[in-house]
Amino acid sequence: MITADQIALMIAERVRDKATKQGRIPFDTGDLRKSICTELIGAGMAAVGSNLSYARAVHDGRKALTIRPNVQKNPPLGDRKHRDMKKARLKFHLGGKTVFARQVFQPARVGRPFFQEAIDEVSASGFDFLMPRLIQDLGHEIAKAVVKDIKLTIEL
Repeated sequence: MITADQIALMIAERVRDKATKQGRIPFDTGDLRKSICTELIGAGMAAVGSNLSYARAVHDGRKALTIRPNVQKNPPLGDRKHRDMKKARLKFHLGGKTVFARQVFQPARVGRPFFQEAIDEVSASGFDFLMPRLIQDLGHEIAKAVVKDIKLTIEL
């Protein structure tokens, strides 16, 4: 017999598949795409999400920011045990060279709402992909009633 938890996980997997399809989710190293997973969170409820710290910034976008060294949290190594912000630098490795900078400016980024697009696509196409399994366990009329009452939401 199919349960509400199984139905929720089937829908969550469909949303995950749509959210991670090529062209929808931004792809640089593939870490974001690989981190998207589904999980049962309650009675008849499942979640689709990522544990990466930048996933929300990619999805929702973010404002412009300036990155500066924090010598209190990350004191310089070696003989230079200073805590002077004027001497502190950020260190990067770019193209085989080591680069030092006092600050780095990153412009605002527009969001790529891949989860919302996936939810909208699954909702618009309907939940007919559940029907074979529901009809098998519940019968045709009950299956139609169950599919009609399904609602997807995005919670942050």
